[in-house]
Amino acid sequence: MKTTLLAAAATALALPAYAQSPLCNGDCFLTGGQAGDYYQYFAPPIQALFPKAWVDVPTAESPGSLASIEWVATHPHSYFFAQGDIVALIAQDQPDLSSKVKIIRGSDIGNEAVLAIMNDRIWERSQGSWAAIAQHARQVRFVTAAEKSGPGTTMRALMKLDPAGLGQARVTYAASMDAAIDAVADGSQDVALMVQFANPENGRFQKVNNAHLHFAPVIMGKMRDLKLPDGRPAYDLCADLDVGAAKPITTACTPIQFGTGAANDNPDLARVFGAAPKEAFAPRQTGFMSFWRKMQVKGRAAWDSVASATDRAAEEIGKRM
Repeated sequence: MKTTLLAAAATALALPAYAQSPLCNGDCFLTGGQAGDYYQYFAPPIQALFPKAWVDVPTAESPGSLASIEWVATHPHSYFFAQGDIVALIAQDQPDLSSKVKIIRGSDIGNEAVLAIMNDRIWERSQGSWAAIAQHARQVRFVTAAEKSGPGTTMRALMKLDPAGLGQARVTYAASMDAAIDAVADGSQDVALMVQFANPENGRFQKVNNAHLHFAPVIMGKMRDLKLPDGRPAYDLCADLDVGAAKPITTACTPIQFGTGAANDNPDLARVFGAAPKEAFAPRQTGFMSFWRKMQVKGRAAWDSVASATDRAAEEIGKRM
């Protein structure tokens, strides 16, 4: 028994750090938490397609996109959902990890909105402009969810894209996104970064609105410089997002990526998931779809126009601050 334990310990030490915290029992399909939109709305259509590819795995919770990718890197017959910007950042910064996973479907599943949540003081000073507060990042108290969470990783990506501005921020990484929102609500922080589906029925959106905080778009021209492995931008522009506020939001969004391990050689995956129409990935819940369909993903020209206007406005706001 002692020898077995020593051997197991040696094996554990030999594995990459990201392989040492099991997220499920064996192979699985990793999404977010059971109360989240990934798990509730977007996982069921994937599960409906799995049998056609001769795949049988349970849906399992995950603390975030990065953790899911790290798990699948050493469990190649597992599957994951991940934010597009996180897949892009890993491809840049951790090529060894990126090489251990592959994307099965990188479009037409859905887009997560990138949103700022501001208190009254910062909202008025910046006129609701993320680009303006990024230019004065050292004077703003930023908070988001845990560093390895989806929002935490997005924050790091945005800071890397804008080293002279947002890269100067001192960020607090809270235990959860809910804790980050609470910190803005109680005045201990100024602005929170949230990455989530625009779902006004979600408790976090209700929390923001009930606390009389402000949703603001997150748009900077530099964001288009982050590319997915296939060359597409990791951020698009999404318009008419219903966040339960007075009017819809137009902000950056990042496409859901559905992937598996690079060593998974199941030939049916590309056939089933590559050929499936985008309607096959649409959530089935009527309530969710009633506002999901309102959201429009715009093209590059729209992004360039909005980002240019946003950056110019931020310069003018900064001169008056």
